[in-house]
Amino acid sequence: MKKKILGMCALAVLVAAGLLLSATARPAAAVEGWCCLNGEVFSATPEQCKEKGGAWFATKEEAEKYCQMPPPGWCCKDGVVFAATPEQCKEKRGVWFMTQAEAERYCKEHAPTGWCCKDGVVFIATPAQCKEKGGMWFATQAEAEKYCQIPPPGWCCLDGVVFAASPEQCKEKGGMWFATQAEAEKYCQIPLPGWCCKDGVVFVATPAQCKEKGGMWFST
Repeated sequence: MKKKILGMCALAVLVAAGLLLSATARPAAAVEGWCCLNGEVFSATPEQCKEKGGAWFATKEEAEKYCQMPPPGWCCKDGVVFAATPEQCKEKRGVWFMTQAEAERYCKEHAPTGWCCKDGVVFIATPAQCKEKGGMWFATQAEAEKYCQIPPPGWCCLDGVVFAASPEQCKEKGGMWFATQAEAEKYCQIPLPGWCCKDGVVFVATPAQCKEKGGMWFST
């Protein structure tokens, strides 16, 4: 009887050991979490997220917080480089780069040649060259010429008087043209020397001085 009980105990020990070994040999369940990829959050294991090139997080809150942060980058569009996310660059039909240096190098090598309109004059230039000169860039000559036919707004200073005029209109009158009214008024405050005719006598005077004396002022 004693041998029978010992045998049953030994058998129980073997069964328990087998169950323990089978439990430890069983592969661990994959750890589920959350992956952030291109601004989207979805459930995935660390391995699945890594394969897709995303960033893995244990909680959804962490993943969403990370995805709300726009990734840094630079976009090249028509020879111009500006900061943008991949999505923003794609919307503008540009080429996106991780670093500013890469974007500038690409833009320099692939700078498109077009046409620039500046003060009514159309000339060949890249977008960057046109921007430096303060002009408006166009891909075709026809677009640039059509835009240049529209008189740009501006202000003209002539004989101490400021009035709205295009560069061509101001030039025809012999005045000095400015893009803003403030610049034109500042320039017109500087007394301009000229010549005044009063009672048959000609003498040097500014427009204001000549007006005070009741004479007629001339620039030459």
